[in-house]
Amino acid sequence: MRRIAERRPDGDGYPRFVEREFRRCLDCGLLCHGFARLRYPRCGFERLVAFSCKDKICPSCLARRAADTAAWLIDDRLPEAGYRQWVLTFPWTLRVRLAADRPLLNKLLGQFLGIRFTCSAGVAGTWESATATAERSPPCSASGER
Repeated sequence: MRRIAERRPDGDGYPRFVEREFRRCLDCGLLCHGFARLRYPRCGFERLVAFSCKDKICPSCLARRAADTAAWLIDDRLPEAGYRQWVLTFPWTLRVRLAADRPLLNKLLGQFLGIRFTCSAGVAGTWESATATAERSPPCSASGER
């Protein structure tokens, strides 16, 4: 990792922030990097809960954030109704550009939502981008009432 992370004068190698975020992900959830002790006063049961990095590229933190967002939408925002989800994916060659070009991503998402839901009411469209790296693509999803 160190050899790859070194920046050479020709610009080859990973930027420092990539290595820093990757190392934070490796430390996520380890008790040796910090924890909270939870104790139930009635029964005396104790549990150690490790701190998380809350980073945008950490798989466990990202899954927790996605689950929390879904629960918030279902509990607080969306009316009780049946829903469908559509996922828009892009070719790999276009994903690299979309990760860096937000206006183009917004335009494509708007076109997708406009075509898909021309006659539908209650449309919600979102995108989530974990990082703007070439390896990650911005997934787009849309939900509508049945």
